Amino acid sequence: MDGLDWVNVIAVTDKEELVLVSQYRHGSESYTLEIPGGCVEKGEAPEASIRRELLEETGYEAGELQQLGTIHPNPAMQSMKCHVFLARGVKHVKPQALDPGEDIQVVLEPLAKMPELISTGKITHAIVLAAFAVYLTEWTSKD
Repeated sequence: MDGLDWVNVIAVTDKEELVLVSQYRHGSESYTLEIPGGCVEKGEAPEASIRRELLEETGYEAGELQQLGTIHPNPAMQSMKCHVFLARGVKHVKPQALDPGEDIQVVLEPLAKMPELISTGKITHAIVLAAFAVYLTEWTSKD
């Protein structure tokens, strides 16, 4: 099954806060805590896509942007990829610009609390968990 690629971003403020989003997901019939992300539009580079998605969903602008890797969410059935980014020094610059029907709440959490958010089941979205795994692998390999 073919479709558009995705992007997501671990966005961190100068105060070492994660910029997360909470939104209702019909499949799980629940609100999920996630990192900002979305689809790569045709003809758009992944970096441009994530800058757009972060700004639209949260009102935060990415400064320094680093691609951490690419994951295949379901290679058995889908050809799509998800490009994972890290944005440091993000700044709130404007109100959200949500699509019709979107209900997204911005949630700030200390970056140091990420393991707790995962271990306590506050973050359960598989693609978000994979993004954090890529981030932690990159982060711990530099120590």
